[in-house]
Amino acid sequence: MPPESLSYPSAEHEALQEINTLHGDWKRAHVEALRDLPEDPASLYVTDGFFPHYFDQKVRILFVGRESRGLSEHDYIDALWKAYVHDRKIGNLSLNSSKIHRLLFYVTYALNRKCFGYADIPYATELAGDFGQVGGLSWAMMNLSKLSNDTEDWSTQWNLVDQSLQASNGRPFHREMVRILKPHVIITMNLSPYLKLISDVESLEKDTDIYAYSARYEGGTALLLDMHHFSATSKADERCFIEPLSRVAAPLLPQFCPGW
Repeated sequence: MPPESLSYPSAEHEALQEINTLHGDWKRAHVEALRDLPEDPASLYVTDGFFPHYFDQKVRILFVGRESRGLSEHDYIDALWKAYVHDRKIGNLSLNSSKIHRLLFYVTYALNRKCFGYADIPYATELAGDFGQVGGLSWAMMNLSKLSNDTEDWSTQWNLVDQSLQASNGRPFHREMVRILKPHVIITMNLSPYLKLISDVESLEKDTDIYAYSARYEGGTALLLDMHHFSATSKADERCFIEPLSRVAAPLLPQFCPGW
């Protein structure tokens, strides 16, 4: 559902409605296919989509994750909006201290502002000041699994991910979401076995820290970057994420984002 606490420009209402309709179908597919789950799949289902002013971005970025955590019966976008804009925290951690979420800000800033000097990128808490507003950053989010991981084990629950994927019953829901979002860049995190769920991919370049693909979807083509998982504590922000964007993504991006 379009998060009620967010204010979207009228130009984005049609895309919001399309996503709302898609999630309605997607949720029903889960309820019908996963009747044997110990918990009601309807209560575990988590919607996702895009933040306000996503379609205003010079570079529209879709981040693809694995699963949501502890968000049963919530909207992913609404929950993160509150964390980013109102709290500037993820749980008890400052936004600057949450590796996954600060990198979402840093990567989006780097690509939209053509700024690949790590020291020149503002802190995430500063970037959150006008997030989702005119002139501020925004992005889209889509998890592979639509079922929340509500266990105390914070490693990916791949059995639950696989059950969610099987619930689609052959309908390409992920591709339909990509069609609505029309991204210039799709960023995945160690998800190479699942890329064909998202689009038709063709390898462009392989680097130590980043694999680049051309990703064809209905209505367009995006630059798909499969990177290290943003939570990997052994991977430094600058060396393993920002520098590879400059080295690999920047030379390729003009093919996918005219005027970049």
